Amino acid sequence: MVIIERNNYKYKKKQKGIALFLTLIALTLLSIIGFGLVGISTIQSKAALVQQDAVRSYYYARIGLSTAREELKKNYSWDGGSHTYVQGNQAQMQEGYTVTVWRPSDFYTTTNKVWKVTSTGVYGGSRRTLTSWLNLESFATYLYFTDREKMGSTTIWFIWKDKLHGRVHTNGYFSMYYHPQFSGKVTSHNGGDSYYDSANRKYHQGGKWYTDLSKFFHYYHSYSNDCPIAVSGQESDFSFAGEQPEVSLPANTNSIQANADFSYSSTTKLKFYDEGKVRVMNYSDGSWHTEYKNTDNITIYVDGKVVIEGGTLKGKCTVGCTGNMEIENSLVYNDQNLDVMGVVAGQNIIIKTGPYTSKNLTLHMVLMALNGSFYVDQYGSGIPRGKLTILGGLIQGSRGPVGTFSGGDIRTGYNKDYKYDKKLLNMPPPNYPTTGNVILLSIEDSASLGH
Repeated sequence: MVIIERNNYKYKKKQKGIALFLTLIALTLLSIIGFGLVGISTIQSKAALVQQDAVRSYYYARIGLSTAREELKKNYSWDGGSHTYVQGNQAQMQEGYTVTVWRPSDFYTTTNKVWKVTSTGVYGGSRRTLTSWLNLESFATYLYFTDREKMGSTTIWFIWKDKLHGRVHTNGYFSMYYHPQFSGKVTSHNGGDSYYDSANRKYHQGGKWYTDLSKFFHYYHSYSNDCPIAVSGQESDFSFAGEQPEVSLPANTNSIQANADFSYSSTTKLKFYDEGKVRVMNYSDGSWHTEYKNTDNITIYVDGKVVIEGGTLKGKCTVGCTGNMEIENSLVYNDQNLDVMGVVAGQNIIIKTGPYTSKNLTLHMVLMALNGSFYVDQYGSGIPRGKLTILGGLIQGSRGPVGTFSGGDIRTGYNKDYKYDKKLLNMPPPNYPTTGNVILLSIEDSASLGH
């Protein structure tokens, strides 16, 4: 019996030793795992803090760009500045942004102003630098723009055959007959609109009140029968909204006069040729004087009336005048990828085609009638003349008529087909008038973590 008990004792003692050993191993492994998890957690926390600092420094850099854009709207000579803050007593936790502005050497003599803005955001241990190009917005960014959608007291309607491909705005309000088509952003300020209650931001039509900005226009029958729609297949590009900011037109053509390469003091006729020349016929001293100029980035100014006989433009040209401008025939580009034409009349731009002539008219240009309208001479007489195609843009003080309609069909004048020339976004005509708004062209992100 004694021997058996001793053996059991030894066996039990051995089992306890093995259990203790296994327990120590388990505790060791758990400790290693625990320290590992703590280490991983610490690394992840540090990474999260670094990422958080990087994001905050990026947004400080964006604030710097926004600040520059707002300041340059008011002061074209603004050079930037440092806006750095310290939280509490921790001087090492600097945060804020620094902005610097660069201008080209011809900045103060050119109309189309460009800035290079560099904004560096700082937060904690992170720095983020954003470099952007800003531009003074040209009126050439619009396909269609009016100060007022009336000619005198006459309401002019967009009708179902009208197609406008580009950015559209009026400081007044639009009137829609059936479903005119658009393929861009369409906005109105609703100035002078008796249906618009600006104090309460509401619209009253057909005995009902509306707050939906997409209904801030005049219909002919009802909202369901008369409303703007997207050009087929371009629904994602189209939107309509009333009650948008007003954009002021220049009062005169003085900026063109100040930057003109050639100036004339009386009625002038222009004919363009595809070899890169324009024939200039100026009436003075009781007779016509003729000369030819190269159209390689030129600006022509006339104190008086201009007649454009049409032709083919090769180059870049802007024509401005204090009086009316008449257009007799089509004017097209030699190369639609390279050539740019802009015309600015102090008064009206008038299409001078015969009321009984059935012939399409094509204009490759941005047209601007500052204190008048763009309209067709004798638009209410004769027969349908065909299609008026504009590749570029049309800006006018008061909207002018190009034809008459009945039951949605053209009776006299022209159907409209206006398309925006996208190259004008980055290549407006020389010395073309600007809106005063500073727009962002591009952003380059030169990210760097750590000081």
